[in-house]
Amino acid sequence: MPSSHVLPSGVCRVPTALLLERIRNPFECPVWDGCEGPLQREQVVACLASGNLESAPHDALSHYPLEWHAQRVAYIAKQIKVALGKGHSLNDVLGQLGPLDLELPIPGLNYYPTNTLADGYHRLAALILLEIAEAQVSLSGDVFQMLL
Repeated sequence: MPSSHVLPSGVCRVPTALLLERIRNPFECPVWDGCEGPLQREQVVACLASGNLESAPHDALSHYPLEWHAQRVAYIAKQIKVALGKGHSLNDVLGQLGPLDLELPIPGLNYYPTNTLADGYHRLAALILLEIAEAQVSLSGDVFQMLL
């Protein structure tokens, strides 16, 4: 497994498998408000095949049906595939996507977030779908909790 490390911008490169040990997998359980079930890979693949893609970012104050999330993940997955197909490095592609925002507990303040990925489930789902082994992550909270 590749080792995690900090990039010059302060963003960490973390193995996707390690992230999935710590946070919810959008293909296994619900992660978006208003959606009762997990995202289905088949939905995303069908959106990719049909070209039914959603380019608009998620508005955190709005609720979207699961189909919208599948379209959004498909759009991101296509962007990743196109960029890698043009010869861009994985590091550049992940940098263009922006880091996943991982929110860690702060026991000293009795703060324990229920949804540890504050932003980035669509990007994470695209990385999982494409079997990309690493993600870029920005951390907030008590970083030592990641080691526990």
